Amino acid sequence: MEAEIVINGNVGGEVDWRDHEEYVGRATFTLACTPAVQRNGAWVELPTAWYRVTCWRRLAANVRDSVRKGDAVIVAGRLRLDRWTDESGVQREAYTIEAGWVAHDLRRGASTFRRASARPEASDPWESDAEAERITSLERHEAAAQAQERESDADAEVSETEAVPA
Repeated sequence: MEAEIVINGNVGGEVDWRDHEEYVGRATFTLACTPAVQRNGAWVELPTAWYRVTCWRRLAANVRDSVRKGDAVIVAGRLRLDRWTDESGVQREAYTIEAGWVAHDLRRGASTFRRASARPEASDPWESDAEAERITSLERHEAAAQAQERESDADAEVSETEAVPA
């Protein structure tokens, strides 16, 4: 079974990030959806349904940088029912959503949006801006350390030259 859906709920755990050779990266998280219905004038919560949400490429990197456990989110994507037999021989089923987009649910809280910007020399078109910023910062520190090392080597050469009698 596969259908396009839009669903809202709470993120059930931390986002799991995996580097992936073919698709750059994958982020997965669980989504808990607890519907409520009104019965006899009172709201009653129905059992919680759990979904596994999978994101790929740039969406995955942005989800990794933006979504945290407990966040209220809205997810749109393809719903699949996966079936398998576990190591004990028990038949299992789980719903998986391959996300097309993920957003914070602003009906239930506030969020700050930071637009993805074009980077002059993006090393990877799917990396998030936060990841690009982290990489740039690391590269700057590495370049500074190399420059300092070259300075030390140059100072050492000058000292050796001055120490040699003519």
